Amino acid sequence: MSGPGHGGWFLPGYRIVLHRFVTTALMRKRIWLILAVSALCELQTSFAEAPDKGISQVVILVHPCPYEAIGKAADDPYRALERAACQRWFGAIPSLPLTTFAIQVDFGSEGPSPGKLHTAFIDRLGSGRVCRIPCQVTSPEKPSSIEEYYAFIHQRIMQQIATQGLTFDPSTCKTIIWGQSFEGCAAGFGSAIAYKLGMKTPTELFYTMSAPDAPFLLKATFIQNVQIPSSDVQAYVFDLNDGRCAAFFRSCLTPQWLDHRPITLHIDSTRFSVFTKYGDLIWPNGAPLTDDQKKNSRYNQWRTIDWPKEVPPPGPKSFTLATVQERFVITAKPHMQELISVIQLARVKS
Repeated sequence: MSGPGHGGWFLPGYRIVLHRFVTTALMRKRIWLILAVSALCELQTSFAEAPDKGISQVVILVHPCPYEAIGKAADDPYRALERAACQRWFGAIPSLPLTTFAIQVDFGSEGPSPGKLHTAFIDRLGSGRVCRIPCQVTSPEKPSSIEEYYAFIHQRIMQQIATQGLTFDPSTCKTIIWGQSFEGCAAGFGSAIAYKLGMKTPTELFYTMSAPDAPFLLKATFIQNVQIPSSDVQAYVFDLNDGRCAAFFRSCLTPQWLDHRPITLHIDSTRFSVFTKYGDLIWPNGAPLTDDQKKNSRYNQWRTIDWPKEVPPPGPKSFTLATVQERFVITAKPHMQELISVIQLARVKS
């Protein structure tokens, strides 16, 4: 007769306890293994999501929500377009690449949305990749003061980039512009900031990420961009939804508010007209400018330029403009394709 410990028999209860002990030990090992693998996966994910010190793109947000700041009614058409653009900014920020650097230029007095947008940028990118710069009152009519302000903005940006140990390659880094207004500050400040940073890739300003000054754009539909050959200037073509279509011209690499390069358009005065962004007729048969209109004033919609002698004066078949003037070329909707062809045949004189 054999007994315990001599290769003989085990009590049934002892077998149950041993089985439970072994099962529990194995389960614990599995749990620890699962936890270890999970922790490793989370660590790898965090490494994959964590940005390096490089900047792949710069997002420039200019003067967000001024109509909110001045208390425009909720149903005001300008406020409505602004609100729609603001919602798109909030919607786009959470998916920005973590290698983005955000620049926000605004007035501190502008309503609650600018502050919330700034917080959203920080929540996504971290405070080191977000640079908020106070706006100063300036305009293209005073080039010296605007150049000083551009230098101030550039200094602030480069100081933060250096402090955070960030780097970017101007030959590949993208620049995306959001803000207001589409024709004015967003285009003007955005192109200038990119220019000072030495960016070689044309800036991107999507109309849906902005809001206009021009009253005839309030119900317009953006159709397409058309590039002027051998230049950084592109036109935005719109269906005004009133039987007309229009084109607006933007500098994509040159500071728009300092850009006096002549853009010569071969257009027929019987089918095309040129307007200020507020709807005043410039050509053909525009009313002669008064002395007050010729004076330099902040955001002067007339914004005349002393063209070089070789630039021909406006005639029945041609017109010259510059992006700094914020002009619109408008024609009847049936002539939209002709308008696109005019842009494709235009020339920008360096």
